[in-house]
Amino acid sequence: SHAQTLDAFLADVRHVPGIVSAGATESPMLDGSIMMNVFMDGATVAVTRGFFDAIGLKVLDGRLLTPEEISSGAPVVVVSQRAARRIAPGQTVIGRQIKGFVDMKPQLFTVVGLVADARLGSWDNDTSSQIYAPYVLAADEQPRANVLVETSGMPGDVLASLVPLVKNA
Repeated sequence: SHAQTLDAFLADVRHVPGIVSAGATESPMLDGSIMMNVFMDGATVAVTRGFFDAIGLKVLDGRLLTPEEISSGAPVVVVSQRAARRIAPGQTVIGRQIKGFVDMKPQLFTVVGLVADARLGSWDNDTSSQIYAPYVLAADEQPRANVLVETSGMPGDVLASLVPLVKNA
């Protein structure tokens, strides 16, 4: 499947010298659009293992999605602070269930983690309510990925090592 191919590609990327972490999302970063077949009350972002590390988002409460949850498409999500305030004003959001749709079918998702707000959709827009779901939920419907990497030095220093991986993916 597309999700398994992407996971294997990201594993190769993580072995490149100078790469600290690597992850992916189906959503184009910083262009204002969110494209996915999973819909919830907020900007839903499908993520792979390594996504949170690559963009520097740390857990404020609860935990991140596990590799098993991401690969199986478990009905769990991590939410931003803004989404948490909307879902459970003045209360803990961990353990709450929120309604969503996967392939237009209703599904309940359990909130397992809370992260800081992040500007993902556009430089021009304020941060929105982000809801992070397992990538596999969107992978088969929309086989695309935007890979994000964190480097230990200058990003340009690892570019030459990444080009062959991308060409062979």
